[in-house]
Amino acid sequence: MRYFNQLIQAVGLLLVSCNTQAEPLRVITLSPSLTELVYAIGAGDTLVGVIEGSDYPDDALNLPIVGNYHSINIEVILSLKPDLVLTWASGNSKQQLNRLSALGIASFSAQEGRLDQLPQTLRSLGKRLNHEHEAEQGAQEFERELQQLRQQYSQQQPLTVFFPISVDPLMSFAPSSWMNQQLEICGLQNIVDTTPVSYPILSWEFLLLENPELIISNDPIYWQRYPQLNAVQQQQFIHVNPDYLHRLTPRTLLGVRSLCEQADIFRKKKRLQTL
Repeated sequence: MRYFNQLIQAVGLLLVSCNTQAEPLRVITLSPSLTELVYAIGAGDTLVGVIEGSDYPDDALNLPIVGNYHSINIEVILSLKPDLVLTWASGNSKQQLNRLSALGIASFSAQEGRLDQLPQTLRSLGKRLNHEHEAEQGAQEFERELQQLRQQYSQQQPLTVFFPISVDPLMSFAPSSWMNQQLEICGLQNIVDTTPVSYPILSWEFLLLENPELIISNDPIYWQRYPQLNAVQQQQFIHVNPDYLHRLTPRTLLGVRSLCEQADIFRKKKRLQTL
């Protein structure tokens, strides 16, 4: 379930203000992605508490833990006397967030977005934490890199791919998910078709029927139990740090570039086989 847990932490982040106050000096984050974003804009010194799983950069490991993706510890949060809590609208308990609000704790709420919305997230966060210059630099760099990746790879010959976020149960994501954008940038076709469920649980029969050319997984040994799959027969596995692809932060593009480069190797291999 490791990938699934990281997925729950990995949402697109579009920040909107709620109960805000000027220039917070003591900040708590309620998702690993938010923790990483605070450091990305140079405001890491404002952090006094983080959610479990906040492991980047290393400095975040030294901060008090205020809960996990299941729940947050209100008492610990209060003891840290935050000026601002950065929350995750679709992942944190609404009841607990309402309690924080009732206690008069200022907050910023985050909700699901898209890859191309991350620059605006950085700018909003930079404005709120008084780090606008660093945030603007990061936003522009992300925009340039994203555009370059799209120009280089999105029009390449498509390859079918399966990207599991869990194998027990077998789970992936629909084309409507922000994670699917990473595949699109690399010219990859998700075998999961349109579905009203963003993160559907799939059957092994479905996987065998769709028979993807590539599988994104850091555990190729696990997949050897399914030798009938094309990806297994050809040993076509893509290995990417899951934190890059499951958390929407500036590091996401490191994962996308690695994904695209590895996919291109298999794409060239396919062309040679058809000559």
